[in-house]
Amino acid sequence: MNKNTLLQKLDSVLIYLEQQKQPPIRSISEISRDLISLTNESELLLILNKLISDGYAQFEDRQVVYVDEEGEYTSKIRYYIITFDGRFFILTSGYVKENKSISYNSARMDTLKVDQIKRDKSIKNLTVWIAIASCIAGIYYLIEIYKEFYSFFYHHGL
Repeated sequence: MNKNTLLQKLDSVLIYLEQQKQPPIRSISEISRDLISLTNESELLLILNKLISDGYAQFEDRQVVYVDEEGEYTSKIRYYIITFDGRFFILTSGYVKENKSISYNSARMDTLKVDQIKRDKSIKNLTVWIAIASCIAGIYYLIEIYKEFYSFFYHHGL
């Protein structure tokens, strides 16, 4: 399974949780039932755990009492709800859009690094040429100074 499909599934579950109004919480079986075409229950659990670890969803364990002809028994059911950060994240970007942005920024950084390396090389070459030109100019002016002194001493007989 490719990365984009997983990111789309994360976004789909987060959007589903964001759209739940009354009550705003859902159990894994309810989510699985409503998103049956999206994923199976074991993968859904992994997705929900990822959303929780990212801080975009949270869970609440509730005790549910069941009564049948054999008697009464309790069961713990975990309910999931979107957090404020999750709402904000899905409304502003989501996993797919964030991944595209990261990929774009990474490619842009790579381009900037290559451009910086080229500029650094050009500046280094320019510095070498300036140093060579400075040496040549220095030699030229030393020769000119020598000529002036030679001419001065030659004309004055020193």
